[in-house]
Amino acid sequence: MRSDIERVVTFMYEHYSEPVSLADMADVARLSQFHFSRTFLTATGVSPGRFLSAIRVHMAKGLLLTTAQTVTDISYMVGYNSLGTFTTRFTRSVGITPVQYRRASGAVSGIPCVSRTAKSGPEPSFDWIDGCGVMWFPHPAAGSIDGRVSVPQGTRIPRIYLGVFDGAIAQGPMMVGAVLEDSPAFRLPCVPEGEWHVMAVGCVVPQPRPLVDTGPVWMVASHGPVKVIDGEALDVRLRMHSPRSIDPPILLALPDLEPYASPRTIRSLA
Repeated sequence: MRSDIERVVTFMYEHYSEPVSLADMADVARLSQFHFSRTFLTATGVSPGRFLSAIRVHMAKGLLLTTAQTVTDISYMVGYNSLGTFTTRFTRSVGITPVQYRRASGAVSGIPCVSRTAKSGPEPSFDWIDGCGVMWFPHPAAGSIDGRVSVPQGTRIPRIYLGVFDGAIAQGPMMVGAVLEDSPAFRLPCVPEGEWHVMAVGCVVPQPRPLVDTGPVWMVASHGPVKVIDGEALDVRLRMHSPRSIDPPILLALPDLEPYASPRTIRSLA
């Protein structure tokens, strides 16, 4: 059954610029639309429509960094018929506008896109907690998520980004964000009551360091949904692994996670 889902994901990447219906995807999987939707959600954690939308935003991120095409042209290239709809979706998912993403060369300073529960209120809190830089907004009813991140034997990932999200796609807005620097343990305070997904991404230090830069090697991890209860601490274990073909793309603009960047560069956005 997983091969059916992988075939559909490949189809999405090949046809993201075109109108793609649920019936089209179900035909590729050779399943009924109802059975396909349930099977896809179970395998990936998201619906087929949301996965396709994530691919479109992901491809737009790449085009913004590697081409001189205008934002309008890129919006049409990735399957949108409206620049306004594309810009809204991109900004909500990535945390910054397409123009800001291009100007920032895909990286942001600080911990991005932490969500407020209200339009006005206190500024976000930021602190280093046992080697983990954490940013959050105060919430009246909240618990914490404590845990550790493990990596495959012989692998070093000096800087790992953590986020608490409302779904299985790493996209904004998120509830709490953190960056671990050479520390496997983390504590995410002030996570609002509810069900959340905890996700991690990091860049591997190649051994030995290559003479020619072939680009970053990423690893990811996810756990969820988990239920957070007011006043309680929840224990979560994350195991980093190479991205799978059926993992949704990471959409949120991330801080600098390159392994050769100088340490302790993550600071408060304020």
